[in-house]
Amino acid sequence: MGVYLVCTAGNSQGRIWRFGQGWATLGRADDCEVVLDDNLVSRQHCRFHADANEVTFEDLKGLNPVLVNGLPVTRAVLRPGDQIAIGSSQLLVAGDAAMPGSAGGGMSSRPTVSWNDAAPIWMHSDTARDQISKRPGTIQDLVFLYDTVRVLDTLRGLDEVLLELKERLYERFHPTRLWIARVAGREVDLAGMDEQNKAAFPHTMARDAVQRGHGLLVPEVLSGDGPRSCRFTLAAPVSGGGATTGIIVMQTETPEGAYDEEDLRLLVLLSQLLGPILYSVEAFEQLRRDNECLRLGPEYPLELIGQSRAMGHIRRLAHQAATSDLHIVVTGETGTGKELVARLIHQQGPNRTQPFIVVNCAAIPKDLFESEFFGYEKGAFTGAAQRAEGMLAQANGGSLFLDEVGDLSIENQARILRAIELGTFRRIGGKHEEKVRVRVIAATNKDLAAAIAQGQFRKDLYHRLSGFEIHIPPLRERPSDIPVLAEYFLQAARHKSKRPLRGFSPQAIELLKERLWPGNVRELRTCILRAVSVTGSEEIQPRDIQSGMAVAMSEDGQPMISLADMEKQYITTALRMCGGSIREAAKLLQIGRSTLYVKIAEYDIK
Repeated sequence: MGVYLVCTAGNSQGRIWRFGQGWATLGRADDCEVVLDDNLVSRQHCRFHADANEVTFEDLKGLNPVLVNGLPVTRAVLRPGDQIAIGSSQLLVAGDAAMPGSAGGGMSSRPTVSWNDAAPIWMHSDTARDQISKRPGTIQDLVFLYDTVRVLDTLRGLDEVLLELKERLYERFHPTRLWIARVAGREVDLAGMDEQNKAAFPHTMARDAVQRGHGLLVPEVLSGDGPRSCRFTLAAPVSGGGATTGIIVMQTETPEGAYDEEDLRLLVLLSQLLGPILYSVEAFEQLRRDNECLRLGPEYPLELIGQSRAMGHIRRLAHQAATSDLHIVVTGETGTGKELVARLIHQQGPNRTQPFIVVNCAAIPKDLFESEFFGYEKGAFTGAAQRAEGMLAQANGGSLFLDEVGDLSIENQARILRAIELGTFRRIGGKHEEKVRVRVIAATNKDLAAAIAQGQFRKDLYHRLSGFEIHIPPLRERPSDIPVLAEYFLQAARHKSKRPLRGFSPQAIELLKERLWPGNVRELRTCILRAVSVTGSEEIQPRDIQSGMAVAMSEDGQPMISLADMEKQYITTALRMCGGSIREAAKLLQIGRSTLYVKIAEYDIK
């Protein structure tokens, strides 16, 4: 029986060598009996010895190891069916029955590909499907495709889908770099990507793949002082809803790894299967956001708006926190959007259909907090005419948002801690403990570490709440988000007012970016709404912006907050000092209660 060596993948794909008696050397050199056109193969890489009974293999200490049936070996006895991997080439040991012209079957001729000139390989999705039907590849790749699509199809959040997809791509392809980017029109959108990944991203190759609508494999020979190495880049566009919506790009380098046409074919097939999944997930998220908008009102955003690196980090943390059972602390200055983050965590979590109850810890007087939070039985105290369910019971099965938790008294902190630790509580006047299961999301604009050091906040409560801690930086530390937020608020105001506004003038945008915004996003929103109401042109001008943000400078050259901001802060401080009592705060401020109510509504003070 004759024994043959068949190249099934690599630059010499399709070539066949028959073993004769004696030694045969494999390498890149022309004087070898088996010549592989592969830069990863040494000039004399290994050799084979054939006799009447068997074929033996011996490694000649090439730069890259030789794998026989997936394992690195230096000597082995080969049998028909064994697979040999050398560099980026794959070889099959075959007997007479498997060779062309034999009774056992034939071998279709396939084109060979030369990578010496780093020529790219294009592959359309239809070509990939045709080739996979003729030669289905390994069982492992078929299982990979099936299992990946099956799992991704059960997920309903885009961040969740992308996270799972990345893990599976790393498992199968082992890339040194991986990018999953959106495509807007015919251009790749790298918004939200950090500078290091942006700099390394293969822009030209990705653009070509998107414009042609084909998968692409490009090998490159890298220059250097040591042994020559190659970089392999794979790219496959993702299509859904009749358009290209994204692209997957991966890179690897020798000796860590190499990609061939089989990898390209698999990635193209996967990208085609991903398109409908991503399209349906995005449509589902949009429907959910629209539903929330109808429920909460048109002016309440249900997404974290901003393209800064900080906002991208917060999105990732919020997604991680949502999928866990841990309690959460959200910190940040007033007006940064702590409640919005809390609502997003609730909406992305497994209990999204359950209640989301807000407890404003700063607005409830400490003496009334226990009855408001835990509820009470009929007759528990004077005025308790009927049984009342507290906020903790209302949140059972869902999320409890403790806004401004740093303003709780030490006594009420102890009561909350016990309920969170034990999962039980007792109403005022009640005789029995009741069980409750809630996810607690706490928010504060205070420095809790300093409050703990000063004895104003319990350390054990902090440790119980801070399973995840998410800090939202002030708007002045992320100026790139200002134009995006301003445009969002403008669109909401334009839709409501039905004004034909085109947008902001460049000068108005610059003015917005220069302001410090001590009231953060809430102040910016108020400023934009005021500018929409006073503008007389189709574009928001600097004069429209300035009407809502008169900025003065102190003697030391520092910006001063507006009179409105000062009044708001003064009222907030007075309310806090008076434990939320309108009557006492009005006396302290020396104004009427009706005036104070008007101011509270005007400044949206909680």
